[in-house]
Amino acid sequence: MGKLKFIVIMGILLIATVFLSGCINQIEREQCPPEIVTVLKQHISNSAKLANNLYNGNLILERTPQLKIGSDYVWTGFVGAICPKGSLEGENVNYNYCGRLGYIEHQVISQEGVVGKKTMYEVYGVIINPKNFDVIELKCEYSTLMNA
Repeated sequence: MGKLKFIVIMGILLIATVFLSGCINQIEREQCPPEIVTVLKQHISNSAKLANNLYNGNLILERTPQLKIGSDYVWTGFVGAICPKGSLEGENVNYNYCGRLGYIEHQVISQEGVVGKKTMYEVYGVIINPKNFDVIELKCEYSTLMNA
């Protein structure tokens, strides 16, 4: 019974991810700062190296630990990301392609202690080389839906 619940929940999450990614792609988004992208690429690469989990060509990231970047950015990764081997037109069969992997929260607190507005950035479109687990590409953009 436990496996059935897990499969149903994963199916619902997959459908929701596909639906939301279609909605989010319709929105103009601001890019994450480059220094944040650089740190995040290294963090995801390190997590993939630690997991070292390839199954039938698919890379499985069980989780990427939360990470504070600088003084006011926090990365939170989703649990159980499956990054399939390239198989679609335009993809490279030697790489793994991850959909939405998580999000970054950005919130500034002034020197006086005043909490500013929280901004959310979505991290998606991650391409990983399974030979060395290097992140080749990563998209990180401001998400209007997550900030609503």
